[in-house]
Amino acid sequence: MSRRTPRVLETFLEARRRWRVARRIARRTIRVDVKRSIAAVAIIALPVVLIITGVTAWTITSSPRYVAAQWLGDRPTTQAVAVRIARSSIAQDPLGSINSSLGGKDVTDDDVAGTLEAWVPNGDRLEIVETVHRASVTRVGAAKSTSVEDVLQTASLDAPEVGVPGGTGKLAAGRAAISDDLADELGVSVGSSLVVSTAANTADGASTQKASVVVDSVFEGERRLVIGEGTLDLATYPVGGGSTSAFYVVGSAPVTWEKVLALNSSGFLVISRAVLADPPAHFALEGQEPSLARSEMWRPFVIVVGSLLVLIELVLLVTPIFAVAQNRAIRTAATILAIGGDHADQGRLMTAIGQRIGLLSSAVAVVLVAIADLAFGFGYGLGFSIVPWQSLAAAALLPLVLSIVASISPARDLAAIDSVAVIMGKARAPSKLVRRTPVYPIALLLAVPTTIA
Repeated sequence: MSRRTPRVLETFLEARRRWRVARRIARRTIRVDVKRSIAAVAIIALPVVLIITGVTAWTITSSPRYVAAQWLGDRPTTQAVAVRIARSSIAQDPLGSINSSLGGKDVTDDDVAGTLEAWVPNGDRLEIVETVHRASVTRVGAAKSTSVEDVLQTASLDAPEVGVPGGTGKLAAGRAAISDDLADELGVSVGSSLVVSTAANTADGASTQKASVVVDSVFEGERRLVIGEGTLDLATYPVGGGSTSAFYVVGSAPVTWEKVLALNSSGFLVISRAVLADPPAHFALEGQEPSLARSEMWRPFVIVVGSLLVLIELVLLVTPIFAVAQNRAIRTAATILAIGGDHADQGRLMTAIGQRIGLLSSAVAVVLVAIADLAFGFGYGLGFSIVPWQSLAAAALLPLVLSIVASISPARDLAAIDSVAVIMGKARAPSKLVRRTPVYPIALLLAVPTTIA
C-alpha cells in the first residue's frame, strides 16, 4: 500500500503537469489567432443568448406578476392603482386576487373620500379614470347614434388605462377623443359635437343624464371614446351601478404593503408596483412555492431548448470550428511530440482549446444574458426579482458544455495521427469533419427556421 500510494500520486501529478502545459499552449494558440477565436466564441455564445433571452421573455410575460403590473401601465411614476369593489373590508394578495370578504360594518361613500385622500403617500397625487360600462353616443344635428362600451372619463390622456396613441396632456370637461372607426360610423371629425347619455351612477341620483362634448382628436383604435373629467356627473365611490372608478397613485413615493392593507379596510383592491417588485415573504406569488413554480415553468423549455441546442449547434455550428482548429494544431502537436510528449498530449491540446473557447463563450453569454435580464426586469418596472435565475445558470453552463463536447471528436482524431509524418508529407490528416464541410452551409440554412421557432 505504501509503495502504490506514491505511484498513484506521481501519476496524478504527471497528468496535472501535462494538462497545465496543454492549457498554456491552448491559451497561446487562442491569443495568436484572435479573429478565429472571436468568431468561435460568437458562434457558440450568440445562439445560446438568443434562445435563453427568448425563453426568459416568455417566462416573464406569462408571469402573474407581469399580468398584474399591466394595470399600472408603462410609466414608472405610476405607483399603484386602487379600485373599490366592496362596501366593507376585504383581504387580497399582492397580485390583486381576492382571498376573502371580511364583512363588518359598511364604509360610507363620504368616509371613503376622506380615507382615500389621507391614504395617498406624501408627494404623490391621484389620477382618477372613471369607466362608464355602457353609453349612447349621438352626433349633434344628425340622426346618427351608436352604443359604446367602456367609455372613459379622465382629466389626463396620460393616465395608464386610457391608452390613446400619441395622446398627451389634459382633457377638459366637455371635450373628447374618439377612435377613427367610431368617428367614421358617426360621420364626425375634429370640432364636431356629440351627445353622450348614460344610465350609470349619477351624483344626483337621476336615472339618466346627458352631456355634450366637442371632439378634440381622432386616434387609431376600436370603438373607443374618452371624455374629459366632469363631463358626466358620476358618483365616484359607490360599488356597481354601471360605472367603475380607478384611482391611480402617481409620484415618486412607493405604496407599501402596509398601505395596501390599510385601504383594504375600505373595500379597495390595490395593486402596487413596489409590492409586485418586492412582495411580502409569506406570499407565494405563482400560486405555489416560488421555486417550484419557476422550475415547473422552465423544465419543459429547458429540455426542448437544450436538445435543440445540442443537435443544431454541436452538429452544424460548433464542431466544424474544432475540425479546422484540429488541422491548424497539427504543427503544435508535432512540436509536443518532439519535446517528449505522446499522442495523448495531442488530444489534451485539442480538449484544452475547447475548454478555453467554452469558458470565453460562457463569460460572454453570462454578461449578455445578465444585461438582457436587467433590461427585462427594470423595463417592465418589476425589478430583477421577476427574472428567473435559471437563465444565468444556463448561460454559464451551456456554452462550456457545448464547446467541450464538440472538441472531443477532433481531440480523438488528433491523438490518433502522427503529426510529424503529416508535416513531412508522409501521411495525411484524415478528418471526416473536414471532408463533410460542403454539407454544412446547406444544413445550416435548413436549421435557421428551427432556431427561430
